[in-house]
Amino acid sequence: MGLGTELAASVVGMLLVGYFLDQHFNTSPWLLLTGALVGMIGGFYNFFREVQKLGKIGTRKRG
Repeated sequence: MGLGTELAASVVGMLLVGYFLDQHFNTSPWLLLTGALVGMIGGFYNFFREVQKLGKIGTRKRG
């Protein structure tokens, strides 16, 4: 549950940053899209890193 929330928060957070920067610099929708892309990349990176940690912990308990 926490991993999904972290992924969603990173995407939504970067979307909001991109939206506000678009409003400030009048570059709509480019910074919004860039923020979404950066949020997805960062969110998935953190998601997969945590899943790998959980997999290593599970392997240690079995072995």
